Amino acid sequence: MVRKKNPLEKRFGKRGKKGDDGEKWLFRILNESEQFDEVKDFTKEYKMQELGIDGSVFKKSWYKPYYFDCKHNLIKEGKIYKLCFEMTKWGSGKPGWFYTSNSDRIYHVSVKHKTSIFYDLKQMRKRIREQLDLENIKIIHRQKRESLLIIKHNDPAFKDLLRFQY
Repeated sequence: MVRKKNPLEKRFGKRGKKGDDGEKWLFRILNESEQFDEVKDFTKEYKMQELGIDGSVFKKSWYKPYYFDCKHNLIKEGKIYKLCFEMTKWGSGKPGWFYTSNSDRIYHVSVKHKTSIFYDLKQMRKRIREQLDLENIKIIHRQKRESLLIIKHNDPAFKDLLRFQY
């Protein structure tokens, strides 16, 4: 019997399956934690996916829900976690999700290590701009016009923005 592929896997292959696994894990954890009054899943809504939004979380004490995007790309090396930001897309060189996402928050997850780190995307964009201007960080240019930025969770320039979720 052939396993049915999810939409992310159909579109992005192995990377899409990994992303789908990360989203499923994050939604399960967010719902089980009971820290939010409402968790909404937009992974099957095409328009929200185009906007770079996978879901939202809401508490009654907040004035609005926070929209988020899930990235299953949290890397653990020893006691250090590394977060990877897509600056330009592989192949096209177009702006990557870091610039195009309309989410309020980004959750970087590692299903293997049962860990999630999130941050406010607008704050992170501002901080990265500042750090690039100061030449404290460098964008990694790879093949096929792809570029990435990798930061460590304990980097003094960013650690105040990062929140460990689990």
